[in-house]
Amino acid sequence: MEEDGTRRDLELRDGVPQWSSAGRGSILRSEMSSEATLNLALLLATALVMCVAGVVVWLRVHVPGARVMALMLFALALNSAAYGLEFTTIAVGSKIAWEKLLTVGIVAVPTLWLAFAILYTGRGRWLTPRVIALLCVVPTVSLALALTNGAHHLFWEGFSVPSSDAYLSLQPDFGPAFAVHAVYSYGLLAIGTVLLLGLFRRSWRLYRGQAIALLIAVLLPWATDVFDLLAPPVHPSVAFGPLGFCVGALLLAISLTRLRVGDVLAVSRTTILDSLLDGILVMDGGGRILYSNPSGTELLDRLLPGQQDSGRLRTWPQDVQPLPEAMSAGSSQVAEQRLHSAETTFDLRLSPVRDSQGQAVAHVVVARDVSKQLRAESELRESGERLEQALESTVHALSLAVESRDPYTMGHQQRVAALARAIAEEMGLEDDEIRGLYMAGEVHDVGKIKVPIEILSRPGVLTDNEFALVRQHAEAGYEILKGIAFPWPVATIVRQHHEKLDGSGYPLGLRGDDILPAARILCVADVVEAMASDRPYRPSLGLDAALREIKDNRGTLF
Repeated sequence: MEEDGTRRDLELRDGVPQWSSAGRGSILRSEMSSEATLNLALLLATALVMCVAGVVVWLRVHVPGARVMALMLFALALNSAAYGLEFTTIAVGSKIAWEKLLTVGIVAVPTLWLAFAILYTGRGRWLTPRVIALLCVVPTVSLALALTNGAHHLFWEGFSVPSSDAYLSLQPDFGPAFAVHAVYSYGLLAIGTVLLLGLFRRSWRLYRGQAIALLIAVLLPWATDVFDLLAPPVHPSVAFGPLGFCVGALLLAISLTRLRVGDVLAVSRTTILDSLLDGILVMDGGGRILYSNPSGTELLDRLLPGQQDSGRLRTWPQDVQPLPEAMSAGSSQVAEQRLHSAETTFDLRLSPVRDSQGQAVAHVVVARDVSKQLRAESELRESGERLEQALESTVHALSLAVESRDPYTMGHQQRVAALARAIAEEMGLEDDEIRGLYMAGEVHDVGKIKVPIEILSRPGVLTDNEFALVRQHAEAGYEILKGIAFPWPVATIVRQHHEKLDGSGYPLGLRGDDILPAARILCVADVVEAMASDRPYRPSLGLDAALREIKDNRGTLF
């Protein structure tokens, strides 16, 4: 190796690097210089920052490529730490050992960077086991050649150190294997950077700060490293590489945490959006479709048959069904509408995508196929109607069975039910409440099935004991009906239809609001119908008398 007045060189003697004899005494120093101390501090700080950032990123497992990025940060931390520790010694063997450890990080970073870029931009399907194995061939061979360099000198032909300070890092003379490694590594870095630039270009207004921070964080260390390798040094003791690595580590930590690059959902479309059954479309203000997931593409193929291979941006078909005017006007409001196409029905939800200034720059359209849901709802509704008709028929049959025991009151329950329904309609009750009231009216005397027929049809006045048996029909009706799963409280209405506001009714003696409104209506209808109809023990009292009874006792009984 050459030797001049400004450098002291290393010689390879029997494969072992040795300091040249010239100036040996002037190289040996008892303490580190200020330049070496500064470089050591910068590099150890860089290693610490990268380790912390790596742990943070490793825990963000929901972000595509997060753990690969964490491994890259750990490799950079190893690189920085080994580089820094080289400044702590003047022993040749130790410096070369740190150079070899430093190489472990150097050969790993480009491959990990490319893998991160592939995963982060939603192209994880590219990383098959075969591709991963191919990407690792050159780094593995380069690392093996570096660790065994003393046997062949293909990676480093030799080393030298600036004559001003033996504590500074070794200056290697690179061999052909290193050149291959460098070309390969910078190629991987370039490919990964292009992938990220493509992603950031498509969303520049949204993620400008994150893009700048991340790219500077990665490119700055390598740019300073190239400067140190190729450019004439500004001062022999100044190394720009450590400073570049330190600044890059800080920017990388910021871009992955504070600026939250890892939370951009757009890059997760392969693992998230592509697996959704809902169609996802991204449109600009003019309705041009910038992106669609597989389900969205299927929807477009239905609406725009024959255009799927056109290679151009498709536009929402206004002749099928126009999107809301707010969409084309760039509104920032969420809009919903239903789209009917042939036998398919979609529910559309349009949400704005805002830039950093809050302006709507695009819209995300979520299209959900609700055809099966609507058909199921229709079938369920029809089934419910059939069940309700069956229930009404059963109740009507039960009512007829009860009234067949007493020819004198035949039709009483149907008339009471019809009158109660008319009152409820006049009061403005909901249709569902009216249906429940009518059904309760049809079976309000079902408990009389337990009353002996001779008591029901006796023309004379009943004794106290006989009347007590008749009064039990309300509770008996409740016991009969409570096991039926009516959609209304039919059993309770039947139980309370003889209760009075003042508590004088039966069977529970309820007062006021303790009585269901439907039971109060049924009570009035029952009294009016009973007084206006013939009974075995008396003729009809007439409708006027019945209405006068209600009027005289309203607020007290009714």
